Order: sequence, then C-alpha cells, then structure tokens
Amino acid sequence: MCSVRILYTVYKTLVKKKNGKTLLALSLCIQYTFAVNVINLNIRTLEDLSMPEVTAPMPGKICEIKIKPGDSVIEDQEVVVLEAMKMEMPIVSTASGTVKAVNCNAGDAVQGGDVLVVIE
Repeated sequence: MCSVRILYTVYKTLVKKKNGKTLLALSLCIQYTFAVNVINLNIRTLEDLSMPEVTAPMPGKICEIKIKPGDSVIEDQEVVVLEAMKMEMPIVSTASGTVKAVNCNAGDAVQGGDVLVVIE
C-alpha cells in the first residue's frame, strides 16, 4: 500500500455585468489536496483475494525456479531468478504460505506484471 497526494487546481473567473457595465470581476484559484491510499492487489477474481501473487517486475527470462507447488514459503524467500538487462535478479515471495501454482518454467520469457507464483 502506498499513499499518494493529489493536488487539484481550478481556475475560475466570475464577471457580473449590468447594462453592459462590469460591476464585479473576480478571479479565483481553488486548490484541493487529497490523500489517497492505493492498494495494488492484482485481483482477477474474488477467489484471488486471499492468494498473494509473485509477479515479474520487468520483462526478462526465467533462469531458475527454486520452489514447486506444495512447498511452504516465508515472506521474502527467494522463489524465482529472473534474468533481465544482462543481470540475474532474485524474485522473492510476497507472503508466507503454501505454493499453489508456479506459472512459469526455466527458460520462459516473461513480461512485467506476469504472475509467476501463486501462494495460498
């Protein structure tokens, strides 16, 4: 979850005329500030609400898969190694639990945001 501040500015000019003469001219600048909490759950169905997903942070190639369905994992445990931009990048579990599915194989090309592992 992250907090985002949004600044919204509105400019208004009000003119009051009577018989072709300007009685009042007023320029307003109104600023609104919102604080919004943003949660990215990557929810596709209601069943996915309780199942954290490990996603690819960028396009690359899967070098190694360190877990299999049924394995227990803890949060921040390395589960996949992704090669991107000529570097190997460890991808870690987003939560503790049991691996429900591994959606990639060694050698697969993946895009940023692709779901690699589902944990329940």
